[in-house]
Amino acid sequence: MLRAWFIGGNKGSAIIDNFKGEGRIVRTRRLLENVPGKITMTASGPTRSFGPPEPGLLYEEPLPEVNVAHIDYFKNYWNAFNGKEELIVKTDQVKRVLQVMEAVRKSAETNEAIKFE
Repeated sequence: MLRAWFIGGNKGSAIIDNFKGEGRIVRTRRLLENVPGKITMTASGPTRSFGPPEPGLLYEEPLPEVNVAHIDYFKNYWNAFNGKEELIVKTDQVKRVLQVMEAVRKSAETNEAIKFE
C-alpha cells in the first residue's frame, strides 16, 4: 500500500494511509542501537542496524481525531480578508512549511541534509 504521508520526527513517526486521516503514530520506548555480534538477514542483505526490533520496543498510538473540512480554510480566509475574524493559518506558519518543502527539494537534488533554520 502506498502511503499518503509519512512524517518522521524526533518523538515518533506519523503514518497516514489516505486523505481520510487513517493511520497511526509509531514511537519507540528507547533509542534503537546497533547490536554487536547480532546480524540479521534482510531482503537487502545482512545488517546489524535494521533488523527487527525486540518485542515491545515499538508501540503505536492512534492519530489525533480532527474534524475539519477543506472549505473551512477558504471560509476563514474570506472572513479574515473582510475583517470578520483572524486567520487560522498564520503567514509565518505558511512560510515555515514552504521553507521545509524547499529544503526537501534541495536535499533530494543534492542527496545531502539541508539546514534551513
